[in-house]
Amino acid sequence: MRPANGVSQGNRRRDIQGLRAIAVIMVVAFHAGLPVPGGFVGVDVFFVISGFVITAMLHREWSKTGQIKFGTFYLKRFKRLAPALALMVGVTLMISTVIFSPFGHQTYAAATGIGALLMSANFVIAKTTGGYFGPTAENNPLLNTWSLSVEEQFYLVFPALIALGWYLAKWRGFLKYSPALIVGGVAIASFALTMAGVNGARFPLSDWILGFYSPFTRVWEFAVGALLALALAKRATEVSTKSNNPGKTHLMTFAALAGIGMLTASLWLITETTVFPGPWTLLPVTGTLLLLLAGTRHNSVSQALGTNPMVKVGDWSYSIYLWHWPFIVFAIYLWPFNPYSAVLAALISLAPALASYRWVEQPLRRFTTPRRIQVTKLVAVVTVPPIAFALLMAGMAKFYWQPQYFSGEKPSLAPGEIFPNANPWRYLQEPYFPCDDFNELYPNPLTDGGEKTILCGQTKPGQPVQVAILGDSHAGHLFSGLARALPDSNVAYFAHPLKIPVADGGDMSRSIDRVVRDPSIDTVVVNAFWAAYNLPVDALAQTLSDLTESGKKVFVTDDLPDFPFGADQCKYGFSPLLPIERCTQEYENFAEKYSTYYPKLEAAVNQVPGVELLNSAQYFCDQKTCSMKINGTLVYADDDHMNHQGSAFLIERLLADNDGFKNALSVD
Repeated sequence: MRPANGVSQGNRRRDIQGLRAIAVIMVVAFHAGLPVPGGFVGVDVFFVISGFVITAMLHREWSKTGQIKFGTFYLKRFKRLAPALALMVGVTLMISTVIFSPFGHQTYAAATGIGALLMSANFVIAKTTGGYFGPTAENNPLLNTWSLSVEEQFYLVFPALIALGWYLAKWRGFLKYSPALIVGGVAIASFALTMAGVNGARFPLSDWILGFYSPFTRVWEFAVGALLALALAKRATEVSTKSNNPGKTHLMTFAALAGIGMLTASLWLITETTVFPGPWTLLPVTGTLLLLLAGTRHNSVSQALGTNPMVKVGDWSYSIYLWHWPFIVFAIYLWPFNPYSAVLAALISLAPALASYRWVEQPLRRFTTPRRIQVTKLVAVVTVPPIAFALLMAGMAKFYWQPQYFSGEKPSLAPGEIFPNANPWRYLQEPYFPCDDFNELYPNPLTDGGEKTILCGQTKPGQPVQVAILGDSHAGHLFSGLARALPDSNVAYFAHPLKIPVADGGDMSRSIDRVVRDPSIDTVVVNAFWAAYNLPVDALAQTLSDLTESGKKVFVTDDLPDFPFGADQCKYGFSPLLPIERCTQEYENFAEKYSTYYPKLEAAVNQVPGVELLNSAQYFCDQKTCSMKINGTLVYADDDHMNHQGSAFLIERLLADNDGFKNALSVD
C-alpha cells in the first residue's frame, strides 16, 4: 500500500521520520526528569519502527532480485550505526576517566562501552549495572546503548529468518504463508516469554532471558512491525487513486488519532513500577502500529508527522539518542543539587549530536567500500580505538588507581573506610558468624527450590541471641557498632536487601517469626532505609506489636541521611584526575525526604505502647548541611550506609542520649 503524496519521498516515509522524532523526544524528556514517567517507552516505538522499515526494505530487494545480499545489508547497518556510536563511546569514556571514580563508575562505563561496540551492551549492563531504574544505572553514561545492542541482535538474525520464509514461499501451497508464519511464530514465542517473566517464571538463565534488557522479551515488538510490513506488501498492487477514498481516509484518520492517543497515554499510565516489558507494552506498540498503518493514506495526523521540523528531528533522532544520556549523567553527577542540570544537559547535548550527524553519520553512511579489504579496514578503524581505550581505562582503574588508593600511596582527603563495589554490611570487621539456624529458616535455592534473600550474622555462634537487629541493609550496618558496644552479648542481624520489616509471606515473615519466637532475645532494634519505601504504617505497627507482645523491648531508629554521591568522593575526591572533595549536601535535600516518612514512622511507633523511637539523623545534620564526616572522619561507606566508624559513632551517641536504650542493653 503506497503512502499518500506529501507523506512520502520515494521509498522514504516522511511520517515515519516524524514518528521517530516523537520517540526520541519521549525518551529524552524522561531522562531529563520531566513529568513523563512513561517516556522510556519511546524505545519500544523505535523497536516497532525498525521491524517495519527493515522488513519493507528487505521485501523490496527480494521482489526485485529474488535474493537478499546479506553482506551488503550488514555493511549498510554497520555504516549507519557503528561510526556515530564509536565516536560517542570514545568521547564518553574520555570524559569518564576525568570525572568518575575508579571504584565502579569507570569500570562499568568501560565494560558497557566494549559491549556496545560488540553488540552486547544489554547483557553487560544486566550483569554489571543492574536494573534500568536503579541508582547504579543512573550513573552509567552508556546505559542507553542497551537498546542499540538489542536492535543489532535483531538485525543479525532477522534477515535470515525472513529470507527463509520467502524462499519457502516459492513452493506455493501452504508454504506461501511461510514469511508470516515464521515472523508470527517468533512474535508469539517472544510474547509468551514476556508473559512468563511477568508471572514470575524461574529457570536457568531466566534473568537473562526474561529481564528488562533481554532481546527475547523484546523481539516480538520488532516482529509485529515486520508483520505489518508484510501485510501491507500483500496489498502493494492497490492503485494510489484509491487512497483518496473518503471512507478509507476517515478510517485512517481515526487510526492515527487512536495511535497518538495511545502513545500519549503511555507517558502517564506506564511508570517505572509497571512490570515492563509486559501487558502494558502493548499500549505503545499498538499505538505505533496504528500510526504506521495510518501513514499509508492521506490523513491530517500523518501529514503533521511529515512536516519539515518533525522530519528533521527524526533524521537527527539516532544522534540525539546517542548523546543525550551521557551528558545528562555527567551533569547530574557533577551538579546533583541543581534541579535544572538534566534539562540543560539534554539541550547542550544537541550540539555534539548535530555535529556527529553532519560530519560522521551522514558522510560514512554514503561511504562506498567496494573491496573486502576496505570493509575490514573500516570495521577495524571504527571499533578498535574505542575498545582499546576502554580496556586501558578498565585496566588503569583496577590495576593502577585502586592499588594506589588502598596502599595509601595516593593520600586520602578524609580518613575513614569505604567499601567499593560491595555492600559494606557484608564485610564486617567485628568477629561474626552465620546464624546457627540460617539454612533451616531460609531454603537454599539450589537444593530446596527457595530463593535466599537474607543475610544473617551473629557475634557468638552456638549461644542464645540476646539482641536482634531486624530490617534491610540499613539494619545490617548497625551491627558493627552494637557488636563493639556489647562484647559479652550475642548480637544477631537479619538483613533483607530492599525489603521493609513487615510481614510479606516470605523470608521477612520468617525472620519476624524467628525473632518473635526466640525467648532468649530480649531487645530488638528495627531499622530500614525508610526513605526508599512508601511506609505502610499499620503493617509496621503490627510487626512492632508482635515483637512487644512476645516480651521484647523494641526500638526503632529513624535512619540516617542518604547522599546523591558516594563516600569515595568524600575520601578521595571525584576521580584521580579531579581530586575535589565532596562530603556535604544541603539539609533541605534530606529534610524533604525525611518529612515524607518520619510522620508515618512516628505514627506506627505511637500505635504500640512500649516501643521507643530513636532519632539518629540529627547526629549527621545541622540546620544547614548534612555531612558524611564527623569531626573530620568519614563515617559513611557509600552513599547511604555507615562504615564501621559511623556505626560505632551512632551507637555510642544513641546510648549516651537515650537512657531507655542504654538500660535495655545493660550498658554501663
